[in-house]
Amino acid sequence: MAATQGLKVLEAAVIAVTLHPYDYDPSADAVGLAAGLGAARALELASGLTLKTLMVEVDGRPVGIAQAMAMAQAMAVLGARAAALIA
Repeated sequence: MAATQGLKVLEAAVIAVTLHPYDYDPSADAVGLAAGLGAARALELASGLTLKTLMVEVDGRPVGIAQAMAMAQAMAVLGARAAALIA
């Protein structure tokens, strides 16, 4: 199943994931948060229920961030000592 780094990390951490494939619209904005919002629209889901596979490692654990924010903000919100994007 693991096709992206985010999915590989979740799989290694034995975190269950359900994939929801959809027909990609090549004319849509496909960068960052906009790509996730486009996916939510395509799947007819509320944007707050979707998560792009951009993952952050926080204090050694994978965490999905559902909105655009700086790493320092993510650390503050999560009470973390360290955080980094999972490439």
